[in-house]
Amino acid sequence: MLLIDGHTNNTAQFEFPSAIAMPVMIVNGQDNKALTSFIQKVDTTKFTTVIPGQAATVTNPDIANFSLNIPSGATLFGWDGMPVTAP
Repeated sequence: MLLIDGHTNNTAQFEFPSAIAMPVMIVNGQDNKALTSFIQKVDTTKFTTVIPGQAATVTNPDIANFSLNIPSGATLFGWDGMPVTAP
């Protein structure tokens, strides 16, 4: 498992994802090529706080007609596979 970390490029307005898990297979004696990954910046002024267990609607003005509706009581899971318990 390779973790991709873009946080060293963070600024006051933009953050880059960190700890993105990328599965890789390393074989002894071979040229082990990984996929090229492109990390996009995230505008920190456009975050939506999601409180676990409460209904939320996530939108982004840069994406026309987009909304992600999270129903009340939904269980959200983090990158580690564990339920998210705090915003």
